[in-house]
Amino acid sequence: MSMTLQDLVSALPEVYQPIYGHAEWNQEASRDCNERLLIINKQYDALAKTLDRPLRVLDLGCAQGFFSLNLANRGATVTGIDFLQENIDVCRALAQENSNLDVNFTIGRIEGTIQHLNPDDYDFVIGLSVFHHIVYQHGIPQVKEWLFKLADSVKLMVLELAVKEEPLYWGEAQPNDPRELIEQCHFYHQVASFPTHLSDISRPMYFVSNGYVALGDFCQPFLQWYDNPYSADRNIHKGSRRYYFSDEYVCKIFQHKSVNGQLTEVEGKRNAAELKAEAEFLSCSSLPDMTTPKLFLSDESETESWLVMERLPGNLLMERLKNKENIDYESLFSQILKQLVELENIGLYHDDVRSWNIMISDDQQVNLIDYGSISNAKKDCAWPGNIFQSFFILVNEIFLPEQARTAFIRPVMISPFKLPRLYANWLYAFWKVPQAEWSFGLLNDLFHDKENLFEFDELASGSESWIAAQEQMMVFEQEKLKEVESKLNNLINAVTHLDHRFSTALEHSNQQLDVYRDELKNKFVLLKQSVPEQITSLSEQLISSLDQAKKELEQRLQLTERTVDNLTSENAELQKIENRINNSTSKNLELHQCELRRIEEEVQRLASENIELQRCELQRIEQQLEKLAAENASLQEAERKINKLTEENIVLQQQTQAILSSRSWRMTAGYRYVGLQIHLLRKFGAIQRGKHLVKRVLNKAFSFLRSHPRMKIFVINLTHRTGLYPNAVRVYQRLNPAHRACQQDIIQQHSHLERQLEVRDDLPPEVNEIYQKIKK
Repeated sequence: MSMTLQDLVSALPEVYQPIYGHAEWNQEASRDCNERLLIINKQYDALAKTLDRPLRVLDLGCAQGFFSLNLANRGATVTGIDFLQENIDVCRALAQENSNLDVNFTIGRIEGTIQHLNPDDYDFVIGLSVFHHIVYQHGIPQVKEWLFKLADSVKLMVLELAVKEEPLYWGEAQPNDPRELIEQCHFYHQVASFPTHLSDISRPMYFVSNGYVALGDFCQPFLQWYDNPYSADRNIHKGSRRYYFSDEYVCKIFQHKSVNGQLTEVEGKRNAAELKAEAEFLSCSSLPDMTTPKLFLSDESETESWLVMERLPGNLLMERLKNKENIDYESLFSQILKQLVELENIGLYHDDVRSWNIMISDDQQVNLIDYGSISNAKKDCAWPGNIFQSFFILVNEIFLPEQARTAFIRPVMISPFKLPRLYANWLYAFWKVPQAEWSFGLLNDLFHDKENLFEFDELASGSESWIAAQEQMMVFEQEKLKEVESKLNNLINAVTHLDHRFSTALEHSNQQLDVYRDELKNKFVLLKQSVPEQITSLSEQLISSLDQAKKELEQRLQLTERTVDNLTSENAELQKIENRINNSTSKNLELHQCELRRIEEEVQRLASENIELQRCELQRIEQQLEKLAAENASLQEAERKINKLTEENIVLQQQTQAILSSRSWRMTAGYRYVGLQIHLLRKFGAIQRGKHLVKRVLNKAFSFLRSHPRMKIFVINLTHRTGLYPNAVRVYQRLNPAHRACQQDIIQQHSHLERQLEVRDDLPPEVNEIYQKIKK
């Protein structure tokens, strides 16, 4: 045993796994990994056998490398990833001890490893009890996306997933069902569950793949998979069933509890019972007229049941009808009836004889499938319940596929009256037999004798014709319901589209509101900026006043200190005087005592005056502070009023704008104008309003003439010829006094120029010379 390895193991935060090749540390391991190793080794061997080569393995969260080194010992090329340096150091030391193994350990994170993973880099991936930490950090949707990418990049992965019920800090972040993390992958199968060292709650282990079915020793690729048994299935099994197909096998996995929780307990029990019944039938069936596939394996657990069987050649009858392929109806019904009779002879019945449970090969060999629907119960699994009436519907579906396709589940087509004549005679003859005597044996005998039967329309009674008419009406109603369903789907799509448009419009409106809000905020900020400036100015004044008061108080204190110093010196002087008095004669004692009392009184008077002055000054300062505080409060109140008035102003502007842009405001414009004119007529009288009207008309006319010079010249010439020009000028000047004043200014300027031209001595010599030349 290497001391270096001893040191590395001692440095581990936790010995989570057994140390490979060192049994002496097994007791220190937190978890016993041998049970899980047996399952992983078995699945590794199955996949390696299928691929016929050793596998490339990726161990995500390899810890101390127990699984990596054991798989490398089986011939695998292994890469281990862990984010703890201490774990990687131990793994590398163990790899050096076992240099014959093809194993490599790298420090890294699982998220980055998956993101940079390329398809076919690895065959086999292990991820044991690591993804709950990633769910806690990145959330369920992101981990689902990474796991699907991982399943797409490798052939098979083994996952051990933590559950929400575990009492740890990351528990609440986990999905309600751990299968929710892998339900998007094509294949997943719970192989076992194991306890942990953290709690008594076990963690499930799954095999997950997007291309392989992995069920114990059976590990084979699949070509197609569906969660519905046929294309027309309307999710009646609520996603609890999965079907996998290759050229050689068919695999069925039925859940007892669905991931979404929609599956009821009764439906879960039916899933388990059907698959168990199918396995039992296939394992002991040896009917000569019924070809059954070979059963490869079947089993069940607490959570699911599974079965793998041989794939029979051919296609479903439903698909052939849909593609309108040629079908030999005689051979088809003959073979179906022969198999149903053979089952009936041993007391068994198929309760789901449908077009999707009948397989037809290229050489027209017909086989019933869905063997889990075979039991000793003589009833159908759905409406109408009667197993023979259900067969009548099947015959109608085969001959009238277009009408049958309009139904939701099964068409209301039991009567034989719309079938081809021979087949109608056949089913009608069976119909006339008492129901207690109905059997597939009788139905088969009548089928082979149908050419000798009576014509159904000669024997049909009125009640039977009435039944046929009612059935036709019900089929018509089913067609209408189908149309309603189609319209409803279209309506749902339209509503979804409108919802998208509304969401887009709402988003645009929100953006506009954000713009308006930003504008209002900017205005409000500008408004607030002006108010704080005033507050700042007052605050500065307040601070200045306080500083001044402080300085005055300091001066007073200095004065008081000087007074105290003076008093102290006077007291010292008094002490001297007292000493002199004590040394003086008794004659002067009384005189000195009187003087001493006078001095003491003076000192007390000065001290009381000083105290009074200080008290008055303090009161004055307190009053100033109270006054400034009141002014500050009034400023704050003013600011609140300004904010309130601003908000009210914005509301009023919005209301005013809404009123002005409203349809009613535009519609009542004429009424408002008429009302205004009536009000003015009552206020000023008819004469004043008439003058006002004439004035407005004349102003309009003069304005029109000013903007149309040719018309203006024509009107002036016309008024000259008619002699109305002076009157028109007076009216114009009266209406435009400013224009008249301007004309007077122009006339004065012209007269001034004329006087200058008459008396040219005032003109400059250059101008006078030019004028003389022009005049000549």
